[in-house]
Amino acid sequence: MSKNYVSYMIRDSEFTTVNAKKVIEDIRAFYPTYPHVILSLKKVDYIDSSGVSALIKLNQELKNNLYIIDYNERIYELYTIMDISKFLNFYGNIEDAIYAIQQKD
Repeated sequence: MSKNYVSYMIRDSEFTTVNAKKVIEDIRAFYPTYPHVILSLKKVDYIDSSGVSALIKLNQELKNNLYIIDYNERIYELYTIMDISKFLNFYGNIEDAIYAIQQKD
């Protein structure tokens, strides 16, 4: 079975209007060659509403195939408070994301 996903890490500590466009463009370059994208937020400490909106729109473009991993507690709290579980897919680690991808295919 060939690899049908790519992983990408946001390297900035913030994900906002300032860098969202570049990150989204980078990720779009992988699609459709890699229909599933695993996005690491390991270095991200802060996401503003523009960043959340960009991720939701990207996930829609990718047909719900964006898998977010390595997020901190603050980001997860935002995720639960905003109740965006129906718009974004959060996984505890890359193994869980890969397992979810395998279950889809």
